[in-house]
Amino acid sequence: EGTPKAISAGARGKASPLMVAGFFSLFFLAGCGFLCFFIIPAVKVCQSRSWVATPCQILSSRVATHSGDDGSTYSVEMLYSYSYGGKTYRSGQYQFMTGSSSGYDGKQAAVNAHPAGSEGTCYVNPAKPREAVINRGLTADMWFAMIPLVFVAIGAGGIVFGIRSAVRPAPAAVGGPAPAGAGRLAGVALSGSGAVVLKPRLGARLALAGVTLLLP
Repeated sequence: EGTPKAISAGARGKASPLMVAGFFSLFFLAGCGFLCFFIIPAVKVCQSRSWVATPCQILSSRVATHSGDDGSTYSVEMLYSYSYGGKTYRSGQYQFMTGSSSGYDGKQAAVNAHPAGSEGTCYVNPAKPREAVINRGLTADMWFAMIPLVFVAIGAGGIVFGIRSAVRPAPAAVGGPAPAGAGRLAGVALSGSGAVVLKPRLGARLALAGVTLLLP
């Protein structure tokens, strides 16, 4: 009965680290999902360094307000036209980071710098002239990428820790030779595995001879 118990205990010991790895994988996947929202704009920022600076005409410009359960958020809505390669295009992309965020003053400052009817500069993708942007730099909204990065780091660390704990071999049993004279203890002997085995002090033949002498 001792052997099945030992196997069961080992199985339980490996299940716990694997459960830890599974739990932290949720952090990792959630972080990766939210991080994708920031990765694409960051890649666009790098790619736009080779885009062509082109004069543009601001057609409309305003700060849009978006109401939510946690309060209002804001975004820059801007429409402009430009000419490239003999053709005229229109674009409503002010920056690569989409969506809205808190902070009204920063958005209003962008609108004030590009009022409707003014001339500005946009950056056109020479491979796709329909794609253009006015603000091609990193924006304050992109710093929110640090939040999902923390989730990714915590999740990855937990997964590695759980897997390493699950596959780590069990420590070998510490043992040593039996002390001198231990085998001569009355009725006690040590087996090779370290278990205590009870043995009669007298051999079977001596015990039989003693019983014969005692009989009348």
